[in-house]
Amino acid sequence: MKIMIIDDDEDILNLFRDFLSKEGYDVVTYLEPLKALEEIENNRSRYSLIITDIRMPGISGIELIKRVCSINADIKIVLMSAFEINGDELKELTYNEHLQKPIHMHALASTIREILGPDTAGHK
Repeated sequence: MKIMIIDDDEDILNLFRDFLSKEGYDVVTYLEPLKALEEIENNRSRYSLIITDIRMPGISGIELIKRVCSINADIKIVLMSAFEINGDELKELTYNEHLQKPIHMHALASTIREILGPDTAGHK
């Protein structure tokens, strides 16, 4: 199971990648959402879960998720944001969970296990 994390904050990407890798997940990170979208288009079935910030330069997480779902509707989605999100912004989206930043690492791992299943990480 491969997880993609997209955020314009490199510190968050490194923190999440390092933690989830230690939890046994195969994690890829992207600072630039348009490059992440290109990767998804080129590898439609590679990723089981996308974790993305909502507010990013170039393309919003909301638009990104709309495009991801049109490419592969089976990809699970976790949205994250440091800002309050209007319910109207999210009602058109298909996603599995919305997490408010700051995100505690064990809450993130628990959310991933709930979405992907308890035996999805290859514990080391």
